[in-house]
Amino acid sequence: MSVENVMTLEKKKGFTLIELMIVLAIIAILAVVLIPKSQIFKNNSKNAGVTTNVNTVRGYLETKVTNNGGADSYLNAATLKTAIASNFSLDSSTFVPTGSSSSEQLVNPFDKTKASVAVADKSSGATNNTVDTVETSASDGADGEVVIYVCKDGYVVFGVDKGGDLTQTFKVK
Repeated sequence: MSVENVMTLEKKKGFTLIELMIVLAIIAILAVVLIPKSQIFKNNSKNAGVTTNVNTVRGYLETKVTNNGGADSYLNAATLKTAIASNFSLDSSTFVPTGSSSSEQLVNPFDKTKASVAVADKSSGATNNTVDTVETSASDGADGEVVIYVCKDGYVVFGVDKGGDLTQTFKVK
């Protein structure tokens, strides 16, 4: 090997400016494509948290109704508010989690400082709603809340997701 070839080999260490610019361009393109999608995935996971909270409340109500002889004899709206707050470690007036985080708490997945449950009494009035006739409305709850309607013959449970849309509605009789 000649001295010239050895010198040439020693100078070819590292990356050229063009190679670095190509790598940076690829990273920039990936960032532009993936970063906006991360917010979608984040909201989808939080919406799944709302669904989990709805299923938790539904399971609680089904258990209580079964153990107490039916929805007619179980809870009115005022008593239900107290029972939900007590069983899920929530403030009884605001339904915001109290104290330190625990596995029994219902937490609003979109904002931990906001209510996670809303209870509305639909059992009286001119319409005298039943679980089969009550009209559900997202205006009865805010993003991330589980809404419970107390009807004359049971409960209607649903959640409100980030877009203000209702999750699946469950009827507990």
